[in-house]
Amino acid sequence: MRVMNSGQSINAFITEAVFGQALQRARPISSLERKLVAMLLSQAARINDRLEQACGASEEGDHSHLLQECRDELAEIRSYLMLALGREL
Repeated sequence: MRVMNSGQSINAFITEAVFGQALQRARPISSLERKLVAMLLSQAARINDRLEQACGASEEGDHSHLLQECRDELAEIRSYLMLALGREL
């Protein structure tokens, strides 16, 4: 019952219980989840490209600081999406 409630495989549950550490392997990602994450990653890249163009087109002191903050946040989102896909950064 404890194994089922943990949401882990039997092997992962026993490994964590005996050694006090979880297995390093991530749960399998369904094909739908992969497609959604890949789509989000693609959209984040497009938004980043558009923000980069806007940063270059904006005048000094205009909105460049705000645009750069948005680009930084998108970079962080991209990092998490890459991790969700199991890819190296």
